Amino acid sequence: FQDPQPRCVFCGANETYQHFLFACPFGQSVWQPFKQLQRQLECAFPRNAIELLFETPKPSDGYYIRGYLKIWPIVRACVYYQIWLQRADRTFRVDLPFKSPLEISLQAASSNSICDSSYKTCHSRKDTSKCSTCSSNSVETRGSSNSFFLTLSKTKLLKNPLAI
Repeated sequence: FQDPQPRCVFCGANETYQHFLFACPFGQSVWQPFKQLQRQLECAFPRNAIELLFETPKPSDGYYIRGYLKIWPIVRACVYYQIWLQRADRTFRVDLPFKSPLEISLQAASSNSICDSSYKTCHSRKDTSKCSTCSSNSVETRGSSNSFFLTLSKTKLLKNPLAI
């Protein structure tokens, strides 16, 4: 007796870590809002699961590297966790309604409370020039259950907060 290859609950393909974290069309759809943000930063999205797991994409001009290095591992973990939760719900709690990739993206973004609390702590001071996150490459986040805004304050590319 041989165990059958597990199937992806989202698309039916053979489920591997590579597929689950990187190749599944459903997971790629969850990552889409974050890919759009990276394009705005002129920053390449990881090409494979190894890069996605272990490397931090770097903006081309280096201007936002410090802020991005701080936020990327948190965002990545939040997205993985939300995809994993949805997979578990579809496997073990089939009575629950399925969530769309956009809903999962929003949950991942809003679960990023570390960034939100860092922003509140930093910006409660009057002088943010001594803040290592905000002085030269400001990353500003505001999270709620329905939205997540990421504003990159010194960019020529973004004129308004980007609603994901």
